[in-house]
Amino acid sequence: MKSARYVAGVVFPALLMVAVSGCVDGGNQTPSPESDGAERNKNVIRDLKGEELLAVMKETADAGKGFSLRDATNLERYIYHGRANRYVACFGKEAPKLQAVDLYAVPEGEKCPDELGSVAPAPRIPDLVGQPVEKSFLELLLTGYPPERIKVFKVENPAVPVSPEPLAKWRVCAQQPNPNAKFDASDRAKIHVATKCS
Repeated sequence: MKSARYVAGVVFPALLMVAVSGCVDGGNQTPSPESDGAERNKNVIRDLKGEELLAVMKETADAGKGFSLRDATNLERYIYHGRANRYVACFGKEAPKLQAVDLYAVPEGEKCPDELGSVAPAPRIPDLVGQPVEKSFLELLLTGYPPERIKVFKVENPAVPVSPEPLAKWRVCAQQPNPNAKFDASDRAKIHVATKCS
């Protein structure tokens, strides 16, 4: 299992380009499924159902603790700290040796599971074709892909990934997975972009 990264007592601003550049230090995990359901439920400090994730993050930081953000379901989605207002907190679990808390959340509009790690239906991949790269990248983050699993390619050179920052206003001409496919945390998202799609 990969170790979690923790934000130390600070709430970062909602800057998409920070995530795009791969500098995210929001305590999010790349998919790291737990091997034992009982282990996941150890040290659950409290039921946070219904609380705004951003408020819980601030409360944790004010208490001098770091935190990581994780999916409360079995889907292992990336929880994007830059748009914490788009999530609801479900559970908190202490990491005492690290003076930190694992915060488990789901996207707004989704019901918190009754138990940590419960099975949930996979969300569908949005249709990104025709949208600006910047907006599409954000939608993929909010769908559950970590930034390192989102790759951008120029249409004229589909073999070499490029940095999305200078292409923020370019348009998505093709995408993988296809629109309406089920989200899978093990997938990589790919968008092929150009100034104008033919």
